[in-house]
Amino acid sequence: IKGGSGQNLADLIIGSTVEGRSSLRFVRLPDQKRVYAALVDIDISTKFEDWIERDLLQVETRNIQQVTLRDYSINERTRTIDQRDVLTLDRSDDAWKTQGLSSNQEIDSAKMDELLEGIDDLPIVGVRPKPEGLSRTLARSDQTPVSQADALSLQTRGYYFTSDGSLVSNEGELEVRTSEGIVYTLRFGEVLYGSGQTVTAGGQGEEGDQESGPGENRYLFITAAFDAKLLDDEPPEPGNTAFLHKEQEEWTDSDRSNKEMQDEHDQWQEKLTRGGELAENLNNRFAAWYYVISSDSFEKVRLGRSDLIKEKEAMAL
Repeated sequence: IKGGSGQNLADLIIGSTVEGRSSLRFVRLPDQKRVYAALVDIDISTKFEDWIERDLLQVETRNIQQVTLRDYSINERTRTIDQRDVLTLDRSDDAWKTQGLSSNQEIDSAKMDELLEGIDDLPIVGVRPKPEGLSRTLARSDQTPVSQADALSLQTRGYYFTSDGSLVSNEGELEVRTSEGIVYTLRFGEVLYGSGQTVTAGGQGEEGDQESGPGENRYLFITAAFDAKLLDDEPPEPGNTAFLHKEQEEWTDSDRSNKEMQDEHDQWQEKLTRGGELAENLNNRFAAWYYVISSDSFEKVRLGRSDLIKEKEAMAL
C-alpha cells in the first residue's frame, strides 16, 4: 500500500482466513518468517480478470481497414512454411472486399462482423513472461541473435524461426491494419490445457506437457508496428509562411490559404507522431508476454476462406 507520493505505507503478504475465525486472516511481513493472525478489513481481489488490462489491442472496429488471414503449416525439421492460403480483406466505403471471388460469391458480412468483434473484444485468460533477453530483442525490433534457450521457450509454445529469420506459429496468424497506421500481428500457438491459476499464472502442465484435458486454451503471440502508408496521403505544406509573422487582420487571401494548408499538414503530422508512439507503447507491452486466450476466443478470430466467403443467395423472381 503506497501513499500519494509513492512512499510505502505498508508492505504485507495476506493469506487465507483463519479456520473458525472468518474475520481474521494470516498475515506476514515479507522479510520475516513469523505469521500473524490479524483483523484485516480490506477487500483485495486476487482474481486475474480484476487486474489485467481488458482492452488488449486498444483497437476500435471502425478503424480496422484491412484484415489478412494466413493459413500455413511448418516443417519443424527444415524450418520452412507450407502456405496453404492467404485471404486479404479490405474495407471500402463500409463494405468489405477481396480479390479472386467468382461471380456467385460474396463476403459473409455477418461472419465479418463477428471477426471484427472478436478482434476488438479479445479477452485473455492468462499470461506467461517471455525470457528477458527475448523481450529486449522484440521491444527493440533489432537483429540481435536469439539464444538457444529463448528459441526453446518459443518452440514449447508453438513458435519457430524459419531459415530466413521470420517468426512463424504452428496455427497460422492474423494481421490487422488500422487507419491509425498500426499493424497488429497475432500468431496462434500451442494448446494449453487447464483452468484457474494453472492458466492465469502458470502451474502444473503449463509448458504443454498435457496432451488432453479440460479447459482448452491457446497461446497467443502479439506484435505491433507502425506503417505511415496506412495514413491518408501527406498533404502539401504551404509554400509561404509569412502569415506566421502577421496579425490575423493583416492576412491576405494567400495567407489564409497558406494557413489552411499548414493546419492540414499539422494535423497529419500529429497523426504520424501519435501512431508511432502508440505502436511503440503497444509493442513494448506485448514484447514481455506470451498471452493465453480461451478456445472460444481462438475460434472467433482464427477463421479462413470457407468461413468468410459464401455463395450468393438466389434472387426471388
